[in-house]
Amino acid sequence: KGILVAVLDTGVDVDHVDLKGAVVESKDFTGSRSGSADVQGHGTHCAGIIGARQNDTGIVGAAPECRLLNLKCLGDSGSGSDIGIAAAIDYAVEK
Repeated sequence: KGILVAVLDTGVDVDHVDLKGAVVESKDFTGSRSGSADVQGHGTHCAGIIGARQNDTGIVGAAPECRLLNLKCLGDSGSGSDIGIAAAIDYAVEK
């Protein structure tokens, strides 16, 4: 409960019904036109496995009362650079 979990992936759909209120901060390390938003879907899926809220809709994540950092280090195509991934890791450790 309350733990901060960094999701380093393709971004997170912060408006997803199962993730409402879960994402406390978003940052884009890819330079994407869509910013930290997830156009790929993979990051949102991973975030749901971790922190989907218990809301009688969809699924419940492994830590439904956690706080999520949305750190987009994989671009809209699903790939990323070692520099972007390392920067996201450093940022997560700092937080």
